[in-house]
Amino acid sequence: MISIAAAVAFFILTFAITSHWERRDVFAQHDVLFDTDTKSRLDCYANGWAGHGRNTVHPNLCNFVNPPIRALASLLGSTEGRLSQRELLALFVSPLAGALTLLIVMLTLVRSTVGPEQVLLLGVVLAASFSQLLFSSLPDHFALGGLTLALALYLFVDRLEGGPPRRWAWLFAAWLTAGVTFTNLFPVLGLHLLACWRIRGAGLALRDTVVLAGLAFGATFASAMLLNLGYGLRGYEMFLASGAGPLKSDPLAALLSFPVRILQSFAPTDYELIFNQLSLREPHHYDIQFDLSRNILPSLVGWLLGASMAMCVAMRWRQGGVQRWILLGLVGVVLFNGLLHARIGTDYFLYSSHWMGAAVLVLALPDNVWPPLVRRLHIGLLSLIGIAMAYNSATLLLKVDADLQRNWHSLTGLPASSPVEQQPSL
Repeated sequence: MISIAAAVAFFILTFAITSHWERRDVFAQHDVLFDTDTKSRLDCYANGWAGHGRNTVHPNLCNFVNPPIRALASLLGSTEGRLSQRELLALFVSPLAGALTLLIVMLTLVRSTVGPEQVLLLGVVLAASFSQLLFSSLPDHFALGGLTLALALYLFVDRLEGGPPRRWAWLFAAWLTAGVTFTNLFPVLGLHLLACWRIRGAGLALRDTVVLAGLAFGATFASAMLLNLGYGLRGYEMFLASGAGPLKSDPLAALLSFPVRILQSFAPTDYELIFNQLSLREPHHYDIQFDLSRNILPSLVGWLLGASMAMCVAMRWRQGGVQRWILLGLVGVVLFNGLLHARIGTDYFLYSSHWMGAAVLVLALPDNVWPPLVRRLHIGLLSLIGIAMAYNSATLLLKVDADLQRNWHSLTGLPASSPVEQQPSL
């Protein structure tokens, strides 16, 4: 009940933020808030647009979201108003995904024999983090990616804690994950391998994971080609647009910065305003873009969170047994994102939703192991972190809103003349 109440409250909060961003005209153009592609995603969700929502990286993103939105719109109103209703329903996708992610992470904590105090406080840490609040309020694929990985983490912990194999649930999670962001299939397979290895040994674990990989790969692209036919697309068109993103020039430097970027995703000190290059090509309400790629310092609460993570990793590793295997899976999900996005994609922060759930689960200490004094100190530390993180995120979001208000301008019908002339006063 605590988990459900927290998820409902988080949904209400993030949808209120989403509605506010929409009134600020943020979703009418690309890349304003931290390089997110909100304009394209809204088109994908509401209308089934075939661009970046159907390629080898996001094979079923439009296919998963647009059909239920169309079905709901057809039930809610007349034919004349369905387009506007679909556009409104599309705004619910990320807040709902963020709320479900929070719910599943908290249920995973319950499955990990964590007491109600930790469940609530770690839920607050996840919900109050800047990344979770931001990406759960923006219509892009990141919140959905975080949701699918949270589902895989639940199955992983459930299996190691003595649950049944749930083969169909693993296949569903793998298919859903790959359909939203195909690269996220690999940490799901890694979690499955670790869980089976612990229960059944290395040989059977490898066999079962190879079978799961083949089924997930086949189901993902077969369903994509089949569902694409409903939008008048031939199957092979999906393979013509990879959408993998840019390659980073210095992956080693990016990887070395990753531990600090994890903490930054929870509680950054600030952000930068840079010139939005896309405003040169079409009229926009904003010539600015919010950016965290060069501001790599987390706030004080971020550093405190990092110290807490290090302490929990050491204590759970020392405990051994199931906790060590769970820890390997959680850290593996985080490290996979560090290695992948050290080379592929834009800024680390943009992909932080994919590691937030695992990072929060690292902070859990099972109640049935540690003495009462340790548990009380841990609860007190989590309380401090949750309150300070909520204050930090609220302060930053209010600052974002003030910067949006300051830099909004009416459309003139003409593109900006040059980055120098249109550079905002920062």
